[in-house]
Amino acid sequence: MTRPRKRLVFNKYVLIITVIFAMYYIFEVYLYKVSKYNFNKLECVDGNKCLRILLVADPQLIGLQNEIIHPLTGLAIFDSDWYLLKTYNIAFDFVNPHVVIFLGDLFDEGSTATQKEFDTYKARFHGIYGHSTEFIKHVYLPGDNDIGGEGYDIVTKEKVIRFYNAFHQTNTFSIKMVNFYKYNILTRSFIEPIQDNESNKINVGLSHIPLLKKSGGYELEMLKSTKPHVIFSAHDHFASIIDMKHNGNDKNTLKIIPKENKIFRYPLSDLNTYEFIVPTVSYRMGTDKIGHGYAIIEGENISYTVLWSPVRFPTLIFYGVLLFITGFYSMIVVCKIYIKKRPRKHLLLPI
Repeated sequence: MTRPRKRLVFNKYVLIITVIFAMYYIFEVYLYKVSKYNFNKLECVDGNKCLRILLVADPQLIGLQNEIIHPLTGLAIFDSDWYLLKTYNIAFDFVNPHVVIFLGDLFDEGSTATQKEFDTYKARFHGIYGHSTEFIKHVYLPGDNDIGGEGYDIVTKEKVIRFYNAFHQTNTFSIKMVNFYKYNILTRSFIEPIQDNESNKINVGLSHIPLLKKSGGYELEMLKSTKPHVIFSAHDHFASIIDMKHNGNDKNTLKIIPKENKIFRYPLSDLNTYEFIVPTVSYRMGTDKIGHGYAIIEGENISYTVLWSPVRFPTLIFYGVLLFITGFYSMIVVCKIYIKKRPRKHLLLPI
């Protein structure tokens, strides 16, 4: 091969490698860095009366058993965990929350896991989301994928105890001027209202499964007992807001989608209960409308928005196509080299 041809081949490979690294930077770094510029900023008027809340719904960390293409489980876990970590860190830095609330379905196979598997999932979860600190409280709710309750996967006492041993917290707590209540429709555990002498406190309910979409005995009992002004829930994987009058007869549902990137503001009173159903943070839940919930409660007002995350599957499809093309091209190059080095057999023709 002549020197100019060698240089041409070398430059071609340099160009290919440069393009690959450029595309990797765009898909794995740039898209996430610029996503925060689409976030809506919620402002506090009085920092002493303002509570910033970051809401994480249905991360459903991938388990070790149920992947359809089982040999790729390790790769699927790595990519999903990495995506959850990147999007959470961006949302966390943007919000600078006083409290982070995980609204259930922390794991995909938590309910069916062995103790060893469950401990592995828990370690991965804390590796992504960290722990409570002196200044930032973390709150954990169990979902049906954590303790059972969906289909044939029933709730058992052992599953519930295991979850609460791993994420030990009380069902009621207060931060600043807000009382929080952790509802559990799966176990239907009763919650006593917080007793205090301050009548101007805001009551916030937390539930994995939405409360206002149903009208069962447990839901009505919790609404009557704790009188929440606001409820944060998950489970549906899609974002919406339910506004219900306290008589229970008048109820409106508003769907939230990324192209209508809005801030929702409501006055809090005894006349209405607002339920904010938070979208999933995982790209594995059958939707590309992925994000973290962000709320500010200040005085008798709430502001809420969704911090939408970049979609992931187009990137994975691109990687798959690139891998196929690279493999196909490599196979052609290997075949050419083999044919060139293969000794030629000369036929002796009869004279």
